[in-house]
Amino acid sequence: MERITLSEAKFDVPCKIAGYVEKIRNTKYMVFVILKDRTGRVQVSFDKGNTPELCDEVLKATPGSVISVWGELKESPYVKQGGKEFIPTRVKVESVADQLPVDDNSFIDQKIDYRWVDMRTDRNTLIFKVQTLLVNSFREWLLQRDFMEIHTPKLIGTASESGADVFELKYFDRKAYLAQSPQFYKQMAMAAGFDRIFECGPVFRAEKSYSNKHTTEFTGFDIEFSYIDSYEDVINCEDSIVVEGKGSMLFNPVVLYASILGNINYIGRTVIKDGSITFTMTDFTHVPMKKAAFNNTMGVLVAELPKNLSDIGISGANRKSCYKYYYKVGVVECKQKFDTTFEKLAGVVFK
Repeated sequence: MERITLSEAKFDVPCKIAGYVEKIRNTKYMVFVILKDRTGRVQVSFDKGNTPELCDEVLKATPGSVISVWGELKESPYVKQGGKEFIPTRVKVESVADQLPVDDNSFIDQKIDYRWVDMRTDRNTLIFKVQTLLVNSFREWLLQRDFMEIHTPKLIGTASESGADVFELKYFDRKAYLAQSPQFYKQMAMAAGFDRIFECGPVFRAEKSYSNKHTTEFTGFDIEFSYIDSYEDVINCEDSIVVEGKGSMLFNPVVLYASILGNINYIGRTVIKDGSITFTMTDFTHVPMKKAAFNNTMGVLVAELPKNLSDIGISGANRKSCYKYYYKVGVVECKQKFDTTFEKLAGVVFK
């Protein structure tokens, strides 16, 4: 029998499920196991009177162990796990885990050392699920408008852009560099007559960070298209892909759940009362992003930054960092919060 995910299991239909053991509770008459996979969790109930051999087998498992279970999903209003439980007819312990080295209360350094264990939590798993939905929404928007996806080299023989430091490495008997931008290849695609292209891929920049958001390695989403009348066409394209593309994913259950846990800043309001969840949406799918001329923006920064930095007590190295960061960003409104210093600055300068 082929294994299915918990979300695919149907009531009263024999099936095989598998996943991590999240909790084990051994009582006088029953053994209860909370089994988790990437789609959810379910309670597996073992009866010591009817299936003592299954109880003996499953008690070999520990939290974090992987088990496979054969049986049927049953409705049970007394079970907290969604009013359903799995009644097993067979169980197999695939691997037994040692005591887990981290939990929700562990320090961040320890969590990073055991990142693969820490990523099993709902909160961390949702980061990747929301990321998948976001990239897919952008990709779908572009494909619907006849854009072509390309994948450019990340090992290059020379720096492709001036003004950005690159990481140098040894490539057999010569030097090579990690690509700090796909711009060169995007322009080649325009010359090749592709007209409209995009890429989602890694970007490497050997630049020192002036905040806790660094640019040494990140995932970039690049687009390039020909036959435009002015830069306004580029602005409008970026406006639409962010507003419409992001808007198309907001009603996805994964995004709604992530907003409850606080993984993302949700556009709207989430109300939880008596166990029920209500979402009040802010319809922003047709609201264009605010725009400001670069010269006007820089005028605001130059005029207000020095005075406001002094007013809020930012000086020395912090002031230098703030100058460099906000000059580089060049926007009038900044809703992204970084650290305390930049939050103070955003509250004063970007009104």
